[in-house]
Amino acid sequence: ILFPGYTYQPTEVTAPTNTYRYSSTDEFNVAFLIPFSGKSDTLDLAGPPSAVSARKVNHYLEFYQGALLAVDSLKQAGLSLNISTFDIADSRSLSTALQNSDVRNAQLIIAPIQNNLVNQLAEYAQQRQIPVILPLSNLSDSLLAYNPYLIQLRPSASVNNHKLLGNICQPNRNIILVGHAGRDTTLLHKYSNILQESGCKYSTLSYTIARSRAALQ
Repeated sequence: ILFPGYTYQPTEVTAPTNTYRYSSTDEFNVAFLIPFSGKSDTLDLAGPPSAVSARKVNHYLEFYQGALLAVDSLKQAGLSLNISTFDIADSRSLSTALQNSDVRNAQLIIAPIQNNLVNQLAEYAQQRQIPVILPLSNLSDSLLAYNPYLIQLRPSASVNNHKLLGNICQPNRNIILVGHAGRDTTLLHKYSNILQESGCKYSTLSYTIARSRAALQ
């Protein structure tokens, strides 16, 4: 069960292998797809924003440096890894990389790419049956639920909500959902549905700024 109310059907797509047996002579091919040439943040080291002394910080480069430290640790532990790295600036460069033999022969793809490129990569991963790790993306449940080859490290909002309310929903607890009348109540409805599915007893309170104190009392 990946998400409440949804059960993965193995007949829809071949499930990825979760267990690998390997010897010291085996080699694993890992492809990094990283937008090195993407927009960088500016960090001023001199103080005021007008200072001339500033350096560009590319967080993707820092991520890659950290990943290489992990690769080095794995190699010291006896795992043989072939690392291929590609600069992914846009959909075009991603398409070019996906045609490269190093990517096509990879057992694992690590891609801290922008969300607008994930759909393209997700389709490729499912067709080629290559697991893809998304370290920075925060995708919707709908994309993850039907593609077992996507591994998202950041939990989605839905997963966080279910975990949060699952811990709150305990016997003999007085749970009150407070919402602002006349504003977006999407999250309030999501919380209500989760609590109902969990069989939790709760009440709701709708208030406005004009009468907030009286309403809360």
